[in-house]
Amino acid sequence: MSIQSKDNSISDKISNTVHNHRSHRDVVNETESKEINANEPILTPYIDGGISGLRKANSEHQKNSKTVVEDAINFWFQFGIDGIYIKGFENYINDQYFMNTIKNLNKIKNQNSNDGKQRILMANINVLNDVVDNVKNHVLTTFDLLDVYLEVGNGTQYMADEITRQIESIAFKDRSFSWIHWNIGNMNTRRLSTRIGSTLGAIFFQSLLPGTVSIFYGDEIGLTESHDPHGDHEHMKNWHQLSPMMWVNDNDRFTPSSYMPWIPYGSSDNEYIVPILHNLTMVRKSTPSIYMNNVYRDGEVIRNCALRHVDDSVVIMERSYSRRHSYVVIYNDDIKDATRDFTKKYYGGELVLSSEGASDGYVKFKDIVIKAGSAMIIKLDK
Repeated sequence: MSIQSKDNSISDKISNTVHNHRSHRDVVNETESKEINANEPILTPYIDGGISGLRKANSEHQKNSKTVVEDAINFWFQFGIDGIYIKGFENYINDQYFMNTIKNLNKIKNQNSNDGKQRILMANINVLNDVVDNVKNHVLTTFDLLDVYLEVGNGTQYMADEITRQIESIAFKDRSFSWIHWNIGNMNTRRLSTRIGSTLGAIFFQSLLPGTVSIFYGDEIGLTESHDPHGDHEHMKNWHQLSPMMWVNDNDRFTPSSYMPWIPYGSSDNEYIVPILHNLTMVRKSTPSIYMNNVYRDGEVIRNCALRHVDDSVVIMERSYSRRHSYVVIYNDDIKDATRDFTKKYYGGELVLSSEGASDGYVKFKDIVIKAGSAMIIKLDK
């Protein structure tokens, strides 16, 4: 669910709230037959009305009434949905009812988490970045996840700077605050395979980031954008990144193969990836050095993620935890193989998993070769 974006067309901004089914015109037409109840909210169309435009029209009801979005979130939580990403919420941080909406959202989430199952709210990181300081704590305690788009393919130095900026932010200063939700591809970006070619190395690097990581469907198999060589779907060019998922087994498809898809298929050559992704998930799930956001000691929060090396094509990120082995991920974002000597930083370690499929052996950091577009996860010697 999302609050209507201010960038949408005017026709999309005209709406009626759904608190009852009576329009303003209905009420006006009834004046000849009966007196209007002054306490009953009147529903009127709004154009780009912000959060207040989503509330009941009577000013008497504006402050305490819920928006239709809040009602919808409450409905889906009661229906059993685990969590909701409130898209576009960052566009309304200057709205007069923004703070009131934050409080309502927190209340709705808590009311629907009393069955022992916590409900999740997510918003874009700019909801935190752009609000005034006295609102930040409310954001950090209401939203469980704050979505950060990490643009791989924009250079290793950019990635290192963005990661450092996030892990040094207020979100990592308290274990009760929001977790960062990292994505490297989403419905609004070009396909990962279009931007960087080989996708698995980037996913490996992403998997060691502190917080929560998500993979946009198809990026794990290098799914390409829709194949439209004759421009038959040129009117949908802004949606070509949403090409249908490729399935090995026809029985697994959401839509039978006898039906034409809404947009042309892309292609993929990485169907072998499923067991590698399973192993990658298990490494992240079972390794405290990776799945813990920070080290918490005597009330102190200590960062356990650091960028140890960054050059034009290779980046090393290290994750650590008390009395546990440290882990590094080495990622080469170039289209050429890279050979590096990292013995000034590390001696060696056990190869846990690589995007090439290898998962055993001892790795020395002298003259180590990192294949183009690939990554490897190594458990360091103590």
